[in-house]
Amino acid sequence: MNGQKESAERRSDPKHGPESFLAVVVTALSLMAVAAFGKDGWYPYALLGILILGVGLAVQTKTARRVGMGILAAVVGAVVFRYMYWLFLYTIPGMFISLFSNDPSHMRF
Repeated sequence: MNGQKESAERRSDPKHGPESFLAVVVTALSLMAVAAFGKDGWYPYALLGILILGVGLAVQTKTARRVGMGILAAVVGAVVFRYMYWLFLYTIPGMFISLFSNDPSHMRF
């Protein structure tokens, strides 16, 4: 009986919910605000601070865990998109320039 009660409580307390979505939106907006105000030097520190906040909330229970999981999802998304942006901005165009250019100075990889 006790095992069934714990299982029912676990099902009724999902890791994600509307709080997670709201946390993703708020985290993304805060990171966009840092970038929009031209504070590029603050971006890694803001990302690290938000990551620490997300981990701290994710190890809590119920609503705090949902918010923490949303924050962590937003931070991981921000890191992945920043890396993909860097990859596209510097690596891929440079590769095409070096492939289709007759200038030997472009032949650096």
